[in-house]
Amino acid sequence: MKIGVISDTHDNLEAIREIFVRYADEGIDTVIHLGDLISPFVARIVGELFSGKLYLVLGNNDGDRLFLREVLEKAGFELIRSPAELEIAGRKLAVMHEPVFVDALARSGFYDAVLYGHTHRTDLRLEAGTLVLNPGEACGYLTGKATYALLDLEALKAEVREV
Repeated sequence: MKIGVISDTHDNLEAIREIFVRYADEGIDTVIHLGDLISPFVARIVGELFSGKLYLVLGNNDGDRLFLREVLEKAGFELIRSPAELEIAGRKLAVMHEPVFVDALARSGFYDAVLYGHTHRTDLRLEAGTLVLNPGEACGYLTGKATYALLDLEALKAEVREV
């Protein structure tokens, strides 16, 4: 099973639309957004673009959290406080916005993958046999590169792509 992993969209509608079109083209029906979606109106747009399962981890810049939760729930998406644990397709994932003990969590051996955002920089590596992934910034504002990832849960391999 392949899933999408995205972070730090920061209301960049053009990039969000392009990435979710690409996810649809790849047949992706589960996406983890690692925080800083920002505005509830963007959540509504994502709901119009994507009909699969979306987990949104709260980021440090996500605003109007009550309305954001309402819009996400209406779209059938799930809002998650960071850090959290998810189990998808039999894989245990630690998910967070800000990188909290990433290497320690990876070295613990308890998780198959540790996913985080916030830094706006990609990070894709194995740490003590655990996959560590930061898909970078989907908005492209700080680095000039709008990036997102595909995570193959069966093979436990990820690929970071650029819009």
